[in-house]
Amino acid sequence: MKLLALTLALAIASTAAADDENPTPLEAAHSLTVTGKTMTGAGTLLAAVGGALLLSGVFRPYDSSAAPGLVLSGALVSIVGDVLVIAGAPMWGVGARREKRERAKIAILPTGIAGRF
Repeated sequence: MKLLALTLALAIASTAAADDENPTPLEAAHSLTVTGKTMTGAGTLLAAVGGALLLSGVFRPYDSSAAPGLVLSGALVSIVGDVLVIAGAPMWGVGARREKRERAKIAILPTGIAGRF
């Protein structure tokens, strides 16, 4: 549970990292990309840890009394990790596409300053 709370806190902190009330479209796209990367990375880590817990609960040779708890906690952590990956990967992709588009707009302008369109 502490790991889940830490992961959610990191995801929320990365979305609230930009203190600017009106970020430029490039800043908003970059923030979306960073949030997506963070969620995807944390989800991958949680899915791996959950899988390890699940397998250690299933293949526990000696003490079978702790196995149901390991299986349940492994399954829950793995599900949370999968949800984070499923939510984070599209955010990463959409943010990267928007960031690329905004950088192209900046490159087109002679001043190098993107306006709000």
